[in-house]
Amino acid sequence: MSLVRCLRASFLLLICSLAFATINAHACSATAQDVLFVGNTTTDSACNYNTIQGAINAATCSTGTRIYVTRELSYTAQHLSISNKNITLIGSAPSAHCGGLSVVCGILFPCPTNPFETISGSGHSGDSVITIRGSSNVTLQYLTISDGHDSDSGSGGGVDYDGTGILTIDTSTVTGNTAGYGGGINIKGSGGAAELHINHRTLITDNIAKTSGGGIRVEGNASLFMLADFTWVYNNTAMGGFGGGVEIVGPASGYIGSPGYSGIPVIYENQAKHGGGISVNAGNTGSLEDATLDLFSTDPELPVRISNNTATATGGGIYVEPYVSSTIENDMGFASVCASNFRIDNNLAKEGTAIYSDEENATLSGARGGQVNLNGAQCGSLSRASLGAVACTRGIECNVIDANIAADVSTIPLTSTTGATILMQTESDLATDRLVLRDNVGGYVLRVLGNRLASINRTLIVNNQVSQDLIWHQYDSLGLNEVMTIDNTTIANNQIGGYVIRDQLALNMFRTIIDQPDADTILFTGNTSNLNVSYVLADDAIGFPADVTNRIGQPNFIDAAHGDYRLRYSRQGGAVTASLGLDFAPAIDGDDSDIRNLKYDQDLTAQPNVYGMRDLGVYEMQPYTDRIFFDGFGDAVLLAY
Repeated sequence: MSLVRCLRASFLLLICSLAFATINAHACSATAQDVLFVGNTTTDSACNYNTIQGAINAATCSTGTRIYVTRELSYTAQHLSISNKNITLIGSAPSAHCGGLSVVCGILFPCPTNPFETISGSGHSGDSVITIRGSSNVTLQYLTISDGHDSDSGSGGGVDYDGTGILTIDTSTVTGNTAGYGGGINIKGSGGAAELHINHRTLITDNIAKTSGGGIRVEGNASLFMLADFTWVYNNTAMGGFGGGVEIVGPASGYIGSPGYSGIPVIYENQAKHGGGISVNAGNTGSLEDATLDLFSTDPELPVRISNNTATATGGGIYVEPYVSSTIENDMGFASVCASNFRIDNNLAKEGTAIYSDEENATLSGARGGQVNLNGAQCGSLSRASLGAVACTRGIECNVIDANIAADVSTIPLTSTTGATILMQTESDLATDRLVLRDNVGGYVLRVLGNRLASINRTLIVNNQVSQDLIWHQYDSLGLNEVMTIDNTTIANNQIGGYVIRDQLALNMFRTIIDQPDADTILFTGNTSNLNVSYVLADDAIGFPADVTNRIGQPNFIDAAHGDYRLRYSRQGGAVTASLGLDFAPAIDGDDSDIRNLKYDQDLTAQPNVYGMRDLGVYEMQPYTDRIFFDGFGDAVLLAY
């Protein structure tokens, strides 16, 4: 043997010894093995079992058993049952036999990027592929789970987990499964807390729920974590109910921050009646069954996105449904969505194309609406920082709701409707901050019925096409007289069929720019004492109360045609152009900042203050200190950014 071959052989032996030392590093005992192999026991003596269920039954290691599933056999007509066990099911490499080194994903070997083995329910009707009960911690790795067909009233076509513990799915695909609830996966926390972790390179695709939860359904005392990259919930369907991609049923919670799969949004092209992408539904079996969804980003370059989903009725991107009992007093639950560093785009629905917040009411307990916080607030009990949340890199499309369309998808071609981009039903709460609403098409961009809270702050509303009013704050049957507040907001370049703002209740609007010369600004039909408008720049004063701080005129944006709605402050040939709205309103005490997180109340020294140094709208222009004496010739030179 040559020296080179000898060295290679010695190196391979070293790798083998290290790898199998890793496998056996946590051996339970002589009678309770922590590593088992499934394959053809007739031809391969290294295999322990020729069925996956046989290996599961033999897994008695309390610290966890790894079961490697090899390609020596095919695994169809599977209905696996796991109860009160700690198990990792691992698909082996295509060329591996039971004792082969290539089944190990250790420090010396690159981890696989695709599933190796398929566990299929094909040929076995009426069951989930994998059923998990009791106190169980289960990991599925390098596997495809497919063709599970539970009943129309059953749960979890691919995986049905009902118990306490953790279900982790890693580098695996759950596809082509059906059930009544949770077509791909159903996880229910019973007897304690349960967690579902959708990890790196995991796809939940092409599953069908006959009722709700097409891809994933999370219910009971359970939490969903979808934080890793290369994860995808795609083309799942909830035929008759809620949550085409994901349904969260209180008291469950969801934490979604994944950047998606190779730039494709994480919640993508799913379908349902309500909540094409995600549905958040308060529980209805007892009090305090609040449901929460927290959206945030874990990749500064790729914000979490809910995109291209379809609802045949309401909530193309997200549907939110509280609960109020009609028979038990004070039996109710909230449904809440919080979002920061996100994007909701290109979704379709008849109503609430991006977000639909529903309401429930009953004589015993009154009404309750959903809660939608698009202002950086958190939902759920866990901090975003602990889950790896990050802010978007400047210049990345982030905190944007755009290109959602109101349409009836049951017709071909699609029929336009008068649905809103965001619809908030009675008693719902809405808060927006540092949000962009852009390029949406429908009847309204924002429609808010009698509400408890509607706060529109530092929000850019531009380039939308609506057949009715841009914003409608609407009287409802409860006769609530709550206030909508609009502050430091810019509204411009929208195509509007009615008024910019129609309000039947109460409106406070401050430090805002409205540049809509083809639409009347305000139609207010409430009590005039409930209309307060000050420090507003608008192209007309229609509907305004008497207030000397308002200004009629049009702003001079830097480049509205290309989406730049900053106010112009520039010099050209010795002449300075200063847009209306610069240094206009009084400064406000505190450490606040504009839509870009740049400090407010920056004084442009060559620009006279009108009432103070605060700019109107979403942008506070920051002076260039090194250009103050620059006299530009040719193209205009910006003096502030």
